[in-house]
Amino acid sequence: MKNILFSIFLISIFVIVVGCNKEEAESSQITENSGTENSEIKCETIFKAQDRFECFIQMGMQETVDCDSYLVLLAIQEGDGVQGGEGCMLGKAIANNSCETLDDDLYNNNNPVLCAFFHGLFVSDRAYCEKLSDRPLGDSSVLKTTCEEGIRMREVITSKNSLLCEQLSSEQLSSEQHVKLGSMRDWCYYRLAFILQDSNLCEKIQEQFSSAYCMIEMSIDQHDLSVCSNPKIIKSNIDCYEFLAAGLGDASLCKKSTIKNRCVSGLAINKEDIHICSEFLETEYEQQNCYLDFTLVKPSKESCAFLREEQKNSCLKRAAIQTNDPFLCPPEHREDCETQIKVNAVIEEQLRAKPD
Repeated sequence: MKNILFSIFLISIFVIVVGCNKEEAESSQITENSGTENSEIKCETIFKAQDRFECFIQMGMQETVDCDSYLVLLAIQEGDGVQGGEGCMLGKAIANNSCETLDDDLYNNNNPVLCAFFHGLFVSDRAYCEKLSDRPLGDSSVLKTTCEEGIRMREVITSKNSLLCEQLSSEQLSSEQHVKLGSMRDWCYYRLAFILQDSNLCEKIQEQFSSAYCMIEMSIDQHDLSVCSNPKIIKSNIDCYEFLAAGLGDASLCKKSTIKNRCVSGLAINKEDIHICSEFLETEYEQQNCYLDFTLVKPSKESCAFLREEQKNSCLKRAAIQTNDPFLCPPEHREDCETQIKVNAVIEEQLRAKPD
């Protein structure tokens, strides 16, 4: 159980694609690209948290995307199902002009407010913002104001004038750990920091973690390792070298991490290379834990072979279920394994048949 919990936490940190910094820099001007359809984009592979969440929202805005089936697939394959599902469903509500109908408690987040903000940001429809003042439940004035602030945010980012960020609200958009948006003011500074390539704007972000995270992400784009010596980063208690290792795809940086084992495991998973475990971890105990973390996320006939004999059957069962391949089911678990594969097939068929 300890290893399973460890791996779930690990996955939430290390969902990345190595070498995508150029693409991310271009995608940071998100308001200029909203509504575009690109089935090739895998949101779960984007390193920056804000970019990743916005990508899920824009994915949901596409008519051809089924958020339920995407959520199921993502939860199984990438371990980022909460953020993916919420962002996708927000996107659907934005596309359908139905932010006011969302449940406030969906995923324990203030979804109507987030939806109103991103509707303003992506769609920029003042008439719809005015309509939100007629919401029958809750504080409708908040939705209208937040929607209008989203439009204002779009204008500020388009102008690329960071001085205008001060005019935006300093109230938190979200308190959830998996949606690190902070306030509109902070979000504005974060976004413009990357558009203008100005790390000083990260310093203006009020929320301590978001400010430090912005500085680290900026240093990844610039390949600047000195950021880990910054007093603000040290005070934030963020494991700077773990994030640098993830962002740069450099497992050697894990040696400086205070949580080296997790750092190496995360990188092995994201580079889909189980050999990184033995290359950068010294003891057999550490390597075996790394192999186990890897196979919990990416089980296959090949990766399961690295495990101890008593762990191989469970690994093969996971591989069979995730790939819907009954031929991988080990003899000891064959009946249960094949049953689960059939259940998954039924669920997938129901999702595909679900009416719009």
